[in-house]
Amino acid sequence: MHAFLFFLSVCSITRVDSWTIIGTFASVAGLALSLFVLHVAKGAKKAAEDAKVLAEKRNLAEELQQARRNIEQIGDYLNKREWMAVRIRAQEIMTSCRESLTRWPKGLSADRRNDILNASSLVNSIANEAAAPDVNDFRPAKLKRLSSTQLQVAELLSSALGEARNRAEDGK
Repeated sequence: MHAFLFFLSVCSITRVDSWTIIGTFASVAGLALSLFVLHVAKGAKKAAEDAKVLAEKRNLAEELQQARRNIEQIGDYLNKREWMAVRIRAQEIMTSCRESLTRWPKGLSADRRNDILNASSLVNSIANEAAAPDVNDFRPAKLKRLSSTQLQVAELLSSALGEARNRAEDGK
């Protein structure tokens, strides 16, 4: 009888030990899985942050692209002497330039940010000229000066656009 009781006690200890071993293994496997999920989540977070930065850089490039298109239209409107259209497009460009610098303060180098500020100032002067009371009496020399200013703005915006696109493509 003692042998039978000993056998039962050994079997019950083995059962408890086996459940302990299984539980320990499950805990270790759960910890390993948790660490793996944490690693994957950190990688996903970094990828999402990188994608957000890239999207912001692309948005800056798109904003500058639209401003450049608008300054090209101003050139056409100057040639046609469509002063109201010049003023409207000039306002759009000034707004776009200021918003770009505010929304993406680190999107461009200091030199290109200064180019954007200069472009905005030059477009403001074009808008002021287009609002002058004697606008319909402008001589060819004044029109040439306005066209020259328009080309300067186009050049400044193109430089900033080139840098914005370069940064978007390089991911910097």
